[in-house]
Amino acid sequence: MQTTSSDLPNGRQRPAEGLKPRLRRRLALLIACSLAFVFALSAAYVIANVLRARSDEIERLRAASSLLSQALDREVARSHALLIGLEHSPALQAHDIRAFQQQMASTKVPDGAWLTLSDREKLVAHSLRPFGSPLPTLADFKPQPAFFERIDQLDVSLTGRVLGVTLDKTAVAVNMKVRDADGSWTYFLTTVLSDQRFASILKDQRMPAKVTAGIYDHNLHGVVAMRGKEVFIAPVMAPAALSALRAESAAAGLISAADAEGHRSLLAYARSDATQWVSMVATRQDDLDAPVHRALKMLALAGVLVGLAGFAAWRYLRREIEPPIDQLERNIATADAAVKHLTGRLLQAQEDEHQRIARELHDSTAQHLVGAMLGVVHLERTLRTDDSTRSVLKDVKTTVESALNELRTFTLLLHPRDLGESGLAHALTDFVQGFLRRAGLRGTVSVDEAADSLPFELQRSLLRIAQAALANVYRHAKATQVRVSLEINAQHIVLSVDDDGPGGGRQSGSDQGHGVGIPSMQGRLIPFGGELKLEITASGTSVRAIVPRPVAG
Repeated sequence: MQTTSSDLPNGRQRPAEGLKPRLRRRLALLIACSLAFVFALSAAYVIANVLRARSDEIERLRAASSLLSQALDREVARSHALLIGLEHSPALQAHDIRAFQQQMASTKVPDGAWLTLSDREKLVAHSLRPFGSPLPTLADFKPQPAFFERIDQLDVSLTGRVLGVTLDKTAVAVNMKVRDADGSWTYFLTTVLSDQRFASILKDQRMPAKVTAGIYDHNLHGVVAMRGKEVFIAPVMAPAALSALRAESAAAGLISAADAEGHRSLLAYARSDATQWVSMVATRQDDLDAPVHRALKMLALAGVLVGLAGFAAWRYLRREIEPPIDQLERNIATADAAVKHLTGRLLQAQEDEHQRIARELHDSTAQHLVGAMLGVVHLERTLRTDDSTRSVLKDVKTTVESALNELRTFTLLLHPRDLGESGLAHALTDFVQGFLRRAGLRGTVSVDEAADSLPFELQRSLLRIAQAALANVYRHAKATQVRVSLEINAQHIVLSVDDDGPGGGRQSGSDQGHGVGIPSMQGRLIPFGGELKLEITASGTSVRAIVPRPVAG
């Protein structure tokens, strides 16, 4: 005999009867979509961070090449300025080479640099050699082609990296001609920058990790390079990089090409406008892309783990959690409906009580005070009294007038103009102006005309909140000025009541000194999902009622 789901032994039912297949599919789809969404966001965040870090690393390469180029320009400018100062030496102008050599020897220059004076054939003075010492000819230095033409044409010129035969050191020369009175020149001054000086310039730069920084002259011949803390002669540039750099006319940029060892690299370069030298900072593509590859591997592993976690969560939710959650949601919905119902009844009872008290004050107490006022006026007119009696009657009259004015103010606060007579914009404006007039306060009121299109119950709650806030101002704030505004934007409705009363004695976020005013305002916002913010400072009190704007239709 076939056994159906309702015919199992001991009256048990199949699990499928507790959770229908359609609900299973929806729950699985929900979990899968949620986990996929979370994983996609996490993956996007991780990849974005890694790519941003890669982009930052590239920008650091750009910045490093630019800073290195600027450092070289400053070094050349410093050397040029030193030569300009020496050019006007009286000893040099008088062609007193001995005295000028002593001046060069006493001139302070950076470590790894020295000064020379040369004519068109040989060195005539050297700051590191005594006067009269044997000095080499210019031919011994094997000058580059167009050496003298560059000196003729430029205020300051740089040689490439050459071997200094005097000190047996490789160096770069910064040259400047010394003009004679007729504009021609016989001598030229030189600041010689050795490899030691260039190494110091490189070490002063904070280079990113795993990069090679190099300096190349205007012919793109290597001068000096550094990787980590190791300084060495800059290697010959790879043909592909050399061709790409010669084809680039921009002052700075990026080149992707193989380095001297054949590794694919990204090279950031900066070309000096003053010297046409190139500062280059390179990193291997593998080092640059390594964080991206690691992130992708970790994301793949995380995807597998998320999938397993999703499957486990689906089974757990299907078997254990869904029934209690359903019951809890039903309980919460019931409790929420009960709270809203009780809140509405409480607020309605409060409003009815306010209306009853306002009618009693207006119809009874106010009439008694008016009668007392008339009696005092009658006594003033009929009795022949001395000055002291008249003074007493005047005080009584003033007291009754004050009591009557306060009574009218409280009556207005307890029962303002009904919204049934007009919309919220007019009713709130009229109420605030009447309150300011009766309370003897200065103030302003600003209400968005769109307030009249809000649901009636929300209009009434906003009006009652303004009523309660102004009642607190009147009773407790000792204010002289009040500002009331109702603003409506695409997302929220904001009712603001601000006063300038001293608030040091009251506590923000509480209703100390306010009776049931603040809880009443908070209760009126509950049905609309709003919130009340109270800020009390020494300079005044600010009440903000913020309500999500109802969706049209």
